Amino acid sequence: MVAITTKENFYMLHCDVSALAEASEEDRHHSNFPFDDIDEVKENVKTATWVGDCFIYLNSLNRLNYYVDGEIVTISYLDRPHYILGYIPRHNRIYLCDKELNVLSYSLHLSVLDFETSVMRKDIQNAQQLLPSILRSYYTKIAHFLEKQGFVSQALSVSTDPDHKFDLALQLSKLDLAVELAREIVSDQKWRQLADCSILNGRLDLADKCYEATQDFGAMLILRSSSGNLDKVAELAEMARSARKFNVAFTAYLLTHQNLKALDILVETNKLPDAAFFARTYLLSEVPRVTQLWKAEQQKSNAKAAQGIADPLEYTNLFPSFEESLQIQRYLEQSERIVPASQYSTRTSNNQRNVFEELSKAFTSGLNLEKN
Repeated sequence: MVAITTKENFYMLHCDVSALAEASEEDRHHSNFPFDDIDEVKENVKTATWVGDCFIYLNSLNRLNYYVDGEIVTISYLDRPHYILGYIPRHNRIYLCDKELNVLSYSLHLSVLDFETSVMRKDIQNAQQLLPSILRSYYTKIAHFLEKQGFVSQALSVSTDPDHKFDLALQLSKLDLAVELAREIVSDQKWRQLADCSILNGRLDLADKCYEATQDFGAMLILRSSSGNLDKVAELAEMARSARKFNVAFTAYLLTHQNLKALDILVETNKLPDAAFFARTYLLSEVPRVTQLWKAEQQKSNAKAAQGIADPLEYTNLFPSFEESLQIQRYLEQSERIVPASQYSTRTSNNQRNVFEELSKAFTSGLNLEKN
């Protein structure tokens, strides 16, 4: 290898030694040298040295780098100009000095350089043979190097950093390994990353477990409801309620037809006007109770407004067909059954049903509605 430096660039050339030995004297003094142009790097080299096929140099920005087969790796950033004295393999260190002759050195293991050279030359077999000679403390560093060169699987087998291994496992879609690493790392961000990757790989069950680990009840609601798993949605409702995530709990109760529990959420959170209208729509039998709670709460701040809240048991004239509606509620509660989501397209939607007509036919058939 030969490096030719200019004020702005340096050029890396490969010399065919055997061809040079066979070249005539005339060829050696002319342009027919057996050199292959490998690379051009736009950096101003101030001082440099070779260590095997690794070119170590200090640039105009006082950055100590090394070049190995097209890859530039930074060793350190210096605060002032230095001169490279050389590399001592026995010490595995590169030595430099400044103009006041202050000497400093940096660790640079020859085995690491040889490993990176083999990787850059795509000689993974030789790189694997060099691995036992490298200190384990350098494994994560060379794993990042392997990843950068596209050898992700090899990087995963080498890295000792759980965070790095987790990222590599996601890249390779090794989700079960990623789960083990996420448990070791204990990071909500990792669980969310794993959940997203699980969804992309069709592992909705694993994604649900990941969201559960971070208590992301909103994401769990989307997953469980979209999969039509009623039992899981009902389970989520209780989990969210215990965690005081009332919005999710309310929605989950509503989706699983647990209207009374959904109403209790509104009462528990003191959303009494909402509770009254919810009861008026879904649970007529609860309207009197909720109305009294609403009036009592309103009485504390505005007695006149509280008087304007009508209880259907006291003002039957304001609630026509209230008794008939109570019968419909009892009819729906007795006749309701859970239908699999797969039958959605064959079911009559609620807004197309005539419940009064259904109730009339049910009475004709001998239906007996018992009060709760």
